Amino acid sequence: MNKLTHQKGFTLIEVLISSLVFSVLAIMAYSALNNMLRLDQHQQQQFAREGQLRQAWGVIFSDFIQVRDRSVRDQYGDVIRPYLGEDAEYVVEFSRGGMPVYGQSPSAVARIAYQFEDSELRRLVWPIADRGEDTEPRQQVLVAGLRDFSVEHLGPDNRFGDQWPPLNQAAGMVPRMVRLKLELESGEQLERVIPLLEFSSWNRGRNNG
Repeated sequence: MNKLTHQKGFTLIEVLISSLVFSVLAIMAYSALNNMLRLDQHQQQQFAREGQLRQAWGVIFSDFIQVRDRSVRDQYGDVIRPYLGEDAEYVVEFSRGGMPVYGQSPSAVARIAYQFEDSELRRLVWPIADRGEDTEPRQQVLVAGLRDFSVEHLGPDNRFGDQWPPLNQAAGMVPRMVRLKLELESGEQLERVIPLLEFSSWNRGRNNG
């Protein structure tokens, strides 16, 4: 008499347990992968943000280090001081040297202004320092997503203040130094102090005279 051979298979409970374990492992793997992708995206955004800030600081430093003690005229022919701080329209406005020389601007001096509006730091450039009636500035957004931007000026009393020129200050004089502050949306505050070379030249000439 032949004996019947029985093949033992998985029970329903074993199949359910295996499916449950597989599902848990799949969820864990997906969660780990998702976290890695989010971390990589955050790092890329952070690197891009840091690159934007480095570029902005480079432009700002280049502008302020080239401040010139040169008055200009607006489109109405009125004289504007070489350097103005905390204006009604701009955070700061000044004459800048070291610009490209071409027909309408043989002095290589332009007019620069920084404006903080709608969480953006904007740089405005008038290539021709003495403006005509149809002269419009070029605008560039240096940094977006800011809480605040401020410029303080070192005065003759060795104190930083928002106002420039200060009271009883010589009309043609520029600040000795500026302190710039950026506040990011995260609340982080960045600060730079930049000496103005034009003040050193002006001061040496005054002392030698």
